[in-house]
Amino acid sequence: MIINRYIIAYFLFSVLGWVWESIYCTAKEKKWQNRGFLYGPLCPIYGAGGIIATLVFNVMFKNNDAKIWQIFIICMLGSAVLEYVTSYVLEKLFHAMWW
Repeated sequence: MIINRYIIAYFLFSVLGWVWESIYCTAKEKKWQNRGFLYGPLCPIYGAGGIIATLVFNVMFKNNDAKIWQIFIICMLGSAVLEYVTSYVLEKLFHAMWW
């Protein structure tokens, strides 16, 4: 039943990411900003990023011997790759630039 944990984590990361980004952009623009392209409070890139990070860190750092610079580099490269691939796929599917 470990898949249930990942499904719940995916939706939790997606909703929390949407909330965080919507609050930040609303405060910045001083008017309501609905972030994301789906209906409802869900931003899948945050869910995918959270699940990928969880899987990567579970495999790479089983003995809790991670150094802070290793975590930083992995997160930096992983998020850059995730953002680029997501942007490319969305541009090809919807013929629009999302960011």
